[in-house]
Amino acid sequence: MAKISDITAYPNQSPVALTDYLIGTDNTTKATKTFTVQDLANAIDDQVSLQEVLTVGNTDGGVGMSVTGASSFGNLTLTGTLTAGGGVGTAGQFLSSTGTGIEWVSETFVDGSGTQHFIPVWQDADTLTDSVIAQNAPATRVTIDGADLHLTRDLYISQDISHINDFNTFISFPSDDNFSVTTNGTEKFKADENKLILYYQGDIKAETTSSGAKVINGSSNAILEIPMASNATDGIRFLGGVNASVNRPTISPMNPTGDIRFGDQGSGQVFDFQQNKIAFDTDATNTFIKADNNDPESLEIHADNDVNLLADRHVVINGTVPATASAAGVRGAIIYDNDYIYVCVQTNTWKRVAISSW
Repeated sequence: MAKISDITAYPNQSPVALTDYLIGTDNTTKATKTFTVQDLANAIDDQVSLQEVLTVGNTDGGVGMSVTGASSFGNLTLTGTLTAGGGVGTAGQFLSSTGTGIEWVSETFVDGSGTQHFIPVWQDADTLTDSVIAQNAPATRVTIDGADLHLTRDLYISQDISHINDFNTFISFPSDDNFSVTTNGTEKFKADENKLILYYQGDIKAETTSSGAKVINGSSNAILEIPMASNATDGIRFLGGVNASVNRPTISPMNPTGDIRFGDQGSGQVFDFQQNKIAFDTDATNTFIKADNNDPESLEIHADNDVNLLADRHVVINGTVPATASAAGVRGAIIYDNDYIYVCVQTNTWKRVAISSW
């Protein structure tokens, strides 16, 4: 075999691999033999303890170990005392990094008990207990037991709000700018960015429109429609309670000088309530019933043609007869008593005719 010289300079080749070979002398036969770096490492790991490597036979702790740089170990067994940060710590302490070193710190335990599926809450600084919030089966459902839910910010719902154990009653958000209320499986209320709809037993009963609101009988027939006012003086006002009798509410135009019209003016079916006047047909100046503002009031009936008083029994005319032929009166006035019928033929001019039994 080749002789290894202790004075010859051999080339320095790196890196050293665990499969590289070494030459040594057998302890028993004194023969020269070769082995790998890995074989040597295994022999040291199996036969030599960390304490034997550091200081053979020293058990008094007088020799310390300092590790610099990155290091790794297999199984590390300590049979003596571990000292860190200048001391050995006290029972129950553990080593913790300070960022610049290590030190012994005392443990902090959390105690308390809980119930499966309930989200815990801090009862005090170091005790957990059940909260009122639970995640029950199915896992997608969270319940709040026996407490109110108070929100100080917005609540974001991606699907429905349902009554517990009653999935036929819920508030739904089917799409953006759209929500509905369903009870007993039937939709009762729906709103989107354009309108609001009320339902009864599946049928639309009321809805808002671009011009106002309407009450609907059946699927589409409007039985009451109230146009939106274009300004403060337009539209219809319905009053009850404080301003009028609940059993007989007031219906009046928003503008005191305005009118309320029923029907289509073009068809000649118009009733105008304007300035104490009820006007019929499209000719509001010639066909009307009107009361003046005097006290006591007078009532005027005017028609383009005849005024027919048709009664199944009697037409009754009551009033106070004139005291003299020149008493105050209006041409055309007729009044009677037990003896005479009085007719006003000109202003403040009366004539009479006697009446008798037969």
